[in-house]
Amino acid sequence: MGRTPRPLEGRLFLREDNLEQGAETVLAASRSLLRDVRPLLEDDGLNLTEFDVLMEIKRLDRVDVTTLRERLGAAKPTLARVLGDLSRDGLIHRIKDLHDGRRRNLSLSDKGHEKLARVVHRLRESVARAYRSAGEPQVTGAMVLLNAIIGDDTPAP
Repeated sequence: MGRTPRPLEGRLFLREDNLEQGAETVLAASRSLLRDVRPLLEDDGLNLTEFDVLMEIKRLDRVDVTTLRERLGAAKPTLARVLGDLSRDGLIHRIKDLHDGRRRNLSLSDKGHEKLARVVHRLRESVARAYRSAGEPQVTGAMVLLNAIIGDDTPAP
């Protein structure tokens, strides 16, 4: 399958080749997960951008548009178009912010949750196989690492 990582010793894990291999591995894992779910997305009429937006809204329930745009690295016009389409299709709700009536927070609708259910189930199956293979200490370490990459300081379970 993939390359077997070289054993890491002390501070040597910050060597250029280890950093490059780590980045390549994270990107390859992402592509693998997306490859698993792409047929389901196509069946449900979702493209990868819409899926990405829906998953981030699911993850950050009641997220404001600015935060969502920053998290996704999306251009304003692209995100506005995608959110308009998702809203029109009834997959998301725009909820008035309790503290600032001018702002809108985004949340998945019941239809949005239903639309993602099969895809999320397939993702869980793929990740469960990897978790079982790796074992608990590695899973916890991987969660800490991945959360650090995405800039989320939420502790691993």
